[in-house]
This record gives sequence, C-alpha cells and structure tokens, in this order.
Amino acid sequence: MYQPAAFREDQLEVQHALFRAHPLGLLITAGPAGLIANPFPCLIDSEGSDKGTLRLHIARANPQWRELEAVDECLVVFEGSQDYVTPSWYATKRETGKASQPGILPRSKPGAIPGWSASTPGCAVSSMI
Repeated sequence: MYQPAAFREDQLEVQHALFRAHPLGLLITAGPAGLIANPFPCLIDSEGSDKGTLRLHIARANPQWRELEAVDECLVVFEGSQDYVTPSWYATKRETGKASQPGILPRSKPGAIPGWSASTPGCAVSSMI
C-alpha cells in the first residue's frame, strides 16, 4: 500500500488497536484461481508472534481457504474511520480566503484542495491453515 511517511503508523499497539476497533478485514489472495477477496471478521492476538497473529475463520464451503494453501502470503485490508477533508480546514484558506490551486504550493506543504482522510491499514500475512 502507498503510505506517505507523514501518515504512516509503525507502532504495533496503534495498528492492533485499529484492527480491534474495525475487525472486518478484506482477505485478498492471488492464487491458482486468480484474485479472490472476501470480508471476514478478524481477531488480532498481540502475543501470538513478534508482530502479532491475525486469526479468522473461513467456512469449508468458501474456496478461498484452498487458495491459502497454495500461496505463501496474502493481504488483509481493514477500513477504519474516514471522512471528507474540506479546503476550508487548511491554513491557506483561512489566511487568504481562497483555496490554493494544485501546483501552487510547494509539495512539502499540503495544498488546500479537497481530499479524503482515511485510516486503512493493510497487513501482508503468511498464511497458515
């Protein structure tokens, strides 16, 4: 996942708290049957390994569990809080009364253009059946 340094969260405790607060994860596998994505409620066991152990239950009727046998890694994406960010929240809008146009502000500063703020952690996991 693309993670700009300013928005990246590397603290495991914070990541695990987000998984607990938003436990529905989208399991994505790329195995012999191609890409498969299904939502599953997940539990994080913080003590299960160095980075924690993610646990979920897949019904036998769901063919995705067979894909997990065929791959070394998969991806689980969780969707946390999200919301629209209005340009009026930026300092340039408050200072000048205008929303900055893209390309006017240096790249190191956030431009006063609409955006979307989201907490969407993803984790690459080693699969075990």
